Amino acid sequence: MKTARDEKCLSALLLIVALLASCGKPSTDVEKAIIEKEKHLLDEWGKGHTMVFPDNSATTITYFDPSLEKRLEGKEAFSRLCKSVEGKFTIDRYEMIDPKVQVFGEIAVLTYNLVDYSRTPQGAEQTSAWNTTEVYHREGNEWRIVHSHFSFTKPNIAKAD
Repeated sequence: MKTARDEKCLSALLLIVALLASCGKPSTDVEKAIIEKEKHLLDEWGKGHTMVFPDNSATTITYFDPSLEKRLEGKEAFSRLCKSVEGKFTIDRYEMIDPKVQVFGEIAVLTYNLVDYSRTPQGAEQTSAWNTTEVYHREGNEWRIVHSHFSFTKPNIAKAD
């Protein structure tokens, strides 16, 4: 004969089993979702649709890239930067190399190497290699970029004598 205590223990045990069974899955799903989202943003960026990044960013985004002297802060400033180059370039293709997503609750950090391939006006292929970090924050059911950092891979840094 089951007692109320037995039913509570069984319910608690079933809840624990369900939680343990789902432990590894959410981060795998999050990792996949973040990488797929980033690929979509890169696809659109390559077509010259630069506003796709601010459209998928938090209002408090911070941003670094080699063209800036200091950190850019806020979605309004980030939008102005992206708008200034909208439609002014295309990227024929890119490689997202070794993407890694680290999930910490409502925060996900995506790091990868990016190689862009485009053509000069004379038709020669040119490449740009980047170290990339995107920090995403979950807002409701949506992941938004709260920090973005692009730096050149193996930059030509002058060495002191």
